[in-house]
Amino acid sequence: MLHVWQASGRELAAVGLDELYDVRALKIRLQRLCGIPRFRQMLLCDGKSLEDDLRLDAPGDLQLVLLSFPSEVVFASAQELIAAAESNLVSTVEVVLRRPQDPNWMNHTGQTALVVASDLGHTDVAGLLLEAGADPDLRGSAEGDGEQLTPLCAASTEGHMGIVRLLLDAGADHRALSGSRKRAALYEACWHGHMEIVRLLLGAGADVNQEDACCHTALRAAAIRGHARVVRLLLDARASADSGGFGDSPLEHAANEGHMEVVRLLLQAHEDKLGTRHLDVVRSLLKSARRHHPDIARLLVGALDSVSLAPQVGIGLPALAHTKNHTRLQVMGAVILAIMIPCDKDLTTTLASNMAAPGFSNSQVVFGEAMGTFMLCFTVWETAVNPIASCGKNACIAIGAAVCISVCLLLPVDGCSINPTRSLGPAVVSAFRGCENYTSGAMDALWMMFLGPLLGGAAAAFVRYPLSPTQKIFRCGHVDGAATAS
Repeated sequence: MLHVWQASGRELAAVGLDELYDVRALKIRLQRLCGIPRFRQMLLCDGKSLEDDLRLDAPGDLQLVLLSFPSEVVFASAQELIAAAESNLVSTVEVVLRRPQDPNWMNHTGQTALVVASDLGHTDVAGLLLEAGADPDLRGSAEGDGEQLTPLCAASTEGHMGIVRLLLDAGADHRALSGSRKRAALYEACWHGHMEIVRLLLGAGADVNQEDACCHTALRAAAIRGHARVVRLLLDARASADSGGFGDSPLEHAANEGHMEVVRLLLQAHEDKLGTRHLDVVRSLLKSARRHHPDIARLLVGALDSVSLAPQVGIGLPALAHTKNHTRLQVMGAVILAIMIPCDKDLTTTLASNMAAPGFSNSQVVFGEAMGTFMLCFTVWETAVNPIASCGKNACIAIGAAVCISVCLLLPVDGCSINPTRSLGPAVVSAFRGCENYTSGAMDALWMMFLGPLLGGAAAAFVRYPLSPTQKIFRCGHVDGAATAS
């Protein structure tokens, strides 16, 4: 049995000889008890220091002495540690750390031993430094150029899987931002296409939607570089394909760079949201045509067709699935309104259903609804959807003005619908409400509230078609010329 005593005279541990092989193994065990790395431990037997490779085969008493770092930094020794880490001299690193030497020391160019070892892929050296207590999140320069990186970011950038695993096991923060652009390790791994490291970081809980200083995400990095397998992995981890607060979306970047498979993955992953991402697809189409990527342009045109040719209701932008949800909400709203307002309090006597006012014919109602819808659809398309429009956020003013004009003109005609689902709910509920003083005819007039907006939306689409940016691309021969050149 070996008895280890502290300088205070208190016994720290009693260890059986069959549990140990040499002094190094004993120091590693003592590290768990005292919290001091083995490099700062000195074991004395009869006043003599024991080497780490000495075999322990006899019982006795050992004195543990805990060493402190020098009060003043020995620059030669510290620089020797960094040079040994850079040259992958494992034995030299071991010797320097046992002097002892602070593994977190930084030289005048900003280099630290752990960042240098992580950048160069020296796994054994990195393991020794972490064992010696090196901070896994301490930023330093890998090449002395002033770019401050965390060890995890450096290893992820260069694709050193073993070191990434070591650092994560040591508690490295995968959310820490590095460099002048403040990027996380996941972003760097995605930018360089290191798929297994991406998988490892995601498994460790890395935020798939974390942004850098420029509001760029890991998905955007993989899309720019064309790493399709990494893009698929990020999408499976629920990465957002939105542009965020700044710059182009991943789809636009992939289309601009000509990465066909990445474009296809992004379209497939958000197929159910294409109706709300119309502008994103149009911009991507313009970029692909400008950079002469005809195959990508055709793929995006097909995506636009799947959205634009869906049945248009109201302002003409939502796809059919969104229209169905809108209809359900309108009917539910009418039911709630009927519950809240008693029959004698409903001054419209129809729950505000739309129908022809006295003195107006059915044809006049249909024409008025068609013109109102035409004006609204065309305004929305040309101010909010058209990628070359200069309205920006002020598009809402023009759209609101279009709605206001329609209401002012159609209110005395039929109450102004310009949205079939707005008319459907009140008409259905009022027909079954059973109030004595209610005006009948809302259900009979419902066909006009569908026909008029559908005709107006179709007319707006027909007029806008020659002005569409997608048509300009093909008429100017950008895509066809690119196809010929390829």
